[in-house]
Amino acid sequence: MADDPACPQWAARPSPLRTEHERRAALVELDALVAVWLGITANQLAAIFKSRYPQLYDFEMATYFDANGRKIAAGSFSYGHGQTKQDYLDLMAHLEDPERAPPPDGYQGPFCKADREAEMREAHAHFQARLDAEIAAGRWTPPAHEKANA
Repeated sequence: MADDPACPQWAARPSPLRTEHERRAALVELDALVAVWLGITANQLAAIFKSRYPQLYDFEMATYFDANGRKIAAGSFSYGHGQTKQDYLDLMAHLEDPERAPPPDGYQGPFCKADREAEMREAHAHFQARLDAEIAAGRWTPPAHEKANA
């Protein structure tokens, strides 16, 4: 469709969320932003993540990203784009002994381990600080909550 001159709205557009790591980071930031908006603390957000989404938590514990933002994960339901089971095994061998085991084909070090809880806490602190600054400057006033059945 991008090549169809009759449909210019389908033309390729630049996207700031090109890599799997960038898209995941955006989701983490949205979770934190909504938590701040709803008055949920960082500890409560982390507890919700661990207790309500245990499968996602488990997947994230075995997920890495390469220098280009490509995801490489242990579980077949959480593989990165184009990843094979062998890629994860090769990554584990590389992380254990980088001198003898090269990184998986198509991936480039350094590799970073996913840590959604830490990332959510960091994003929550950032958005909470921005909100607090706006309130302190008088540029925003939180709405008063109405009592139910008052």
